[in-house]
Amino acid sequence: MTPTNVSVPTIGGQILSEISLPTFSSREQSAVHFLKDLDEYLKLKSVDERLKLTLVSKSLTEEFVKTGLWQLKNILTVMKSLK
Repeated sequence: MTPTNVSVPTIGGQILSEISLPTFSSREQSAVHFLKDLDEYLKLKSVDERLKLTLVSKSLTEEFVKTGLWQLKNILTVMKSLK
């Protein structure tokens, strides 16, 4: 139970610490909806830029999607170094 003299951040009546990381399964949901939920989560939790990719990876439930994410990250890193 939260003491009455402590301010607890809420949104829509939900305590922010209770918001869980959204998960993605390509069989169950739209990628667009997942990305919107994930973006909202990262903003509400004020996640540091250096941790975002790790959290995104943890939110993916299928290994082939995780593999694709890391391959894309590597491609973008190489492209950035060629600039």
